[in-house]
Amino acid sequence: MSSDKKMNLLFIKDDQSMFDLGSDMFKVLFDKVEVVNDTNKALKFISKNPYHIVINDVSIHPIDGITFVKQIKELKPELIVAAFVAPQDEDKIGGLIETGVHSFVLEAEQLDQALEVIAQMKPDKKRDA
Repeated sequence: MSSDKKMNLLFIKDDQSMFDLGSDMFKVLFDKVEVVNDTNKALKFISKNPYHIVINDVSIHPIDGITFVKQIKELKPELIVAAFVAPQDEDKIGGLIETGVHSFVLEAEQLDQALEVIAQMKPDKKRDA
């Protein structure tokens, strides 16, 4: 990993998510990691906290993943937004890509590799919402 300053991450996932927060990669790659299990709560966190990256498990409810991403981009267009898509939800990836989200179709054991890629991304300096 480069010597760049680590970024702050908000991870939106629920208890049934196949993506495990027990991975050491979170501590290695990110300065601060916060987790919320509800998209409405996540929007409040995003508006009040200095995150660089938001990762959304698209199976989260009550807001559909694509709608949620659009709301994030309206709030803070400079944020890096990534979506983790389980193979059974792969049909959602097209809509996510259209929103400018970095989308990953992942099996649970691929989480660390995806986190490494995301940690290397740089926030958008100027982006039209």
